[in-house]
Amino acid sequence: MRQLYLGIIAVFLIITLSACRSYTLFKTPKSPPIELKGDIKYEYIMQPFDRVVIYLYKYPELAASNLTSATNNNDEHDDMRGSMLDSEGKISLPLLGRVKLSGMTQPQASRMLEKRYAKFVKEPSVTIQVVNKRVYVLGEVRNPQSIVIDRDLTTLFEILSNCGGFTDSAQRENVIIISHDAHGKSTLRRVDLGTFKRVVMTNILIKPGDIIYVPPDGWKEYNLNFNNYLSILRTINQVAASYFTLKSIFD
Repeated sequence: MRQLYLGIIAVFLIITLSACRSYTLFKTPKSPPIELKGDIKYEYIMQPFDRVVIYLYKYPELAASNLTSATNNNDEHDDMRGSMLDSEGKISLPLLGRVKLSGMTQPQASRMLEKRYAKFVKEPSVTIQVVNKRVYVLGEVRNPQSIVIDRDLTTLFEILSNCGGFTDSAQRENVIIISHDAHGKSTLRRVDLGTFKRVVMTNILIKPGDIIYVPPDGWKEYNLNFNNYLSILRTINQVAASYFTLKSIFD
């Protein structure tokens, strides 16, 4: 019997030490936030598989389905409108055939199409809209999701408000923003939304394709580990109770 008690105590100590070590390993480090100041100039560059709507004003006879398929479409799923660029970044257009749009901004592509259409019609006016620009929000917000945006730049506050704001467990002083450039290179920013002064000093602009991650604070991680720890203790307690019950019966 004494050996059994010693064994239970040893298991209890091992689990306690493991839980403490687990808490240390999983605790999110708090790195100093990077403050961004000054204006940020950015224009979205179209990529293969982007979905675009192209408007050619004054010439409705050229309004083929792949030009203005969603001009009057009020469907809430905006990223399903228009036509998708193929793997080469090209799209088929009336009179022009297959035209490459990827690698250009929307204004650049509009001017290029106007020059090409000028060979066939008088004073063409072209507007291009990319309808599947998205920002991805993960972590400690009330409604994590991917959000469709219609601008090249929007603010972090607008994005977070669309997600319902922070949860009570959010680490507000260490919000992480991951961006990718046209060459696939990633950059990481950390911004501090913990105090009003930090918010005022920080120029927080988000562009399509950005990933926003709001990490949990240490207390939530402690609770998670502590709950796991209690679950293991309950299991040990049940096993020990069953053992002593059976022992009392057979004794």
